[in-house]
Amino acid sequence: MSHVLAPVPALHLPAAAATFARAGRVAFGSNAWEFWRRQAPGQAVVWIVASATDFPAGGVPGIDPGKVVFRGGLLALVAAVRGRHPDPGLRPATTASDLAWAMFFELDGLERLARPLPVIGILTLQGARLARVPQGPIAIRDPGEAPP
Repeated sequence: MSHVLAPVPALHLPAAAATFARAGRVAFGSNAWEFWRRQAPGQAVVWIVASATDFPAGGVPGIDPGKVVFRGGLLALVAAVRGRHPDPGLRPATTASDLAWAMFFELDGLERLARPLPVIGILTLQGARLARVPQGPIAIRDPGEAPP
């Protein structure tokens, strides 16, 4: 099983949880097609870190930027159609005006972590410790396992 750390703007995470609760899956946009095409649907766990991109001045209740707050299974990779997901119902409601994506990664089994994990110190697949939230998806070691 491979593991991916994917930053998503904290603003979209509550709406993503609502979309998952309604539809049983949720789609996040990405332009990192080259990275995602190396991931095998059904074979990867995706850890969602709340990024500070577009973070509202009043914050997002219950969401701290820089923390891993959700994980889910990589269900599918879907090409964008004019920057949008072919099924808008799988996108968080807060992303209605997003038109700039090359593709989408769909997750099933989305669950909120009982205790959010700080990104600082998570090990990349190569063994380096993260010092900040990455700007795009990266391969990581399972953050639930003890470091070697």
